[in-house]
Amino acid sequence: MAIPIGISRLTGLGRAGSDLTEFMAEPEPSALLHTICAFANDIRNAGGGYIVLGAEPVPETHDIRIQGIVAGHAETLLRNVREISRLIIPFYEPKAEAVMHEGKRLIVLRCKGGRGRPYTAPDDADAPESGRRCYIRKQGRSVPAAPHDENRLWLLSLGTPYDERPCIPAAPSDLNEELIRDCLRRSGSPLACSSGEKTLRELSDDLDLLEGLPGEERPRNAAILLFGKDPQKYFPQAVIRLISVTDPKGGRITERTLSGTLPCQIRSALAHIRNALTEMVIKHSDRAEADRIWNFPYPAAEEILSFAVCFRSYEAAEPVDVRISGTEIRIRFPVGRCSADSEAEGSITGNIPENRRIPELMRELGFDAAWKSGFPGAAAALRHNGSPPLRIMTDTGRSSLTVIITVHRKFITEAIKRDARYQERILSALGSGSLPLTEISAAMGYRGISKKLSDTVRAMTDGGTLQQFTGPQRRLLYRKI
Repeated sequence: MAIPIGISRLTGLGRAGSDLTEFMAEPEPSALLHTICAFANDIRNAGGGYIVLGAEPVPETHDIRIQGIVAGHAETLLRNVREISRLIIPFYEPKAEAVMHEGKRLIVLRCKGGRGRPYTAPDDADAPESGRRCYIRKQGRSVPAAPHDENRLWLLSLGTPYDERPCIPAAPSDLNEELIRDCLRRSGSPLACSSGEKTLRELSDDLDLLEGLPGEERPRNAAILLFGKDPQKYFPQAVIRLISVTDPKGGRITERTLSGTLPCQIRSALAHIRNALTEMVIKHSDRAEADRIWNFPYPAAEEILSFAVCFRSYEAAEPVDVRISGTEIRIRFPVGRCSADSEAEGSITGNIPENRRIPELMRELGFDAAWKSGFPGAAAALRHNGSPPLRIMTDTGRSSLTVIITVHRKFITEAIKRDARYQERILSALGSGSLPLTEISAAMGYRGISKKLSDTVRAMTDGGTLQQFTGPQRRLLYRKI
């Protein structure tokens, strides 16, 4: 069975986050054994990882140097991988495949997170009787697990992540065949070439979307959410509620519910967020280069929304809420009990739901922001844009998480200036007399009374700049104070 993700995509993941990939030009047996064991333990519940033999990272640039494997040595290497894997207890064996990339032969090992955690391996692959330890991935390396990490592995072994459980009411026919083929194409999988010749059942097996005995398979919850014909039939709460506040005082609110598969929901929500983005160009007299800033940096919203969809609790009845206003983008989603620290670059600790299959498939669909490591990319985008840092909050019971992107200060200043200029136009239209709203509007060059005009006049009246009184024929008039 082929590896479901393409080698070109894997080299990109190697640059994005080494906790999910390991590149070894000439693997040393013990190092290879410990890395397979670490991915099998999958302490972050990220779906395991990939090991690419015949390539190595370049420390200076973080690029990948492709060295390749001699054709006659590939079979020997595959046989060694099988022998080394047998040293892991309980039994575990990665999926292996020889592939060609840039004209050179590589071996890709798919090491899924196992269900027999915690897995142990000998300290020395050449001396199986040596001491055994658990190994985990930490900061891009395979290291022995500390006692508290071993305790976490035992806790993880007690339950199956919700997104990996079978959706009992559903059937394989509830999956959309074309969406599965599209996933294979987007991930650059070698399976995409032969997908047209395969049945829906075979495609689902290739991507590990089914659970159960032959003839009694059920789609996993993740499969329905990402590739289902009608995901809301089984998960009505799995939607994004988009709220747009176009009136600063909250008088004009537009609410939409975005449904469908999770990738479809994210793309629709991000399209609405793009429409709310504004760029400001600041020119300087002492240099030719201008500064360009955004009210909200798009990469920050993309990463946070991807995180929310991937790691929200799908057992909770609440949707993911995205609230867009002129001053902030607020994303709220249900989680388990957790704590958050907005001072430490948007870090999150605690019991974030242990979804494993959804983030893995989302990464293969191109959502590289779907990492379970907080929001480092969002924090970096905000710093680069000169925006205020993220604000992260939880509710009283810590069952939901709210992440707030605050508008850039320059846009608040400009909005105040615009309001001041608009108020000056109203005062100029009034002159020294008293006028109703219709005549104020006409004096300003408008054909009718806009909501902005009526709201601004009301605010100026409340603030003591204008006085409202009843004139002849009971007409409401306004004059300067």
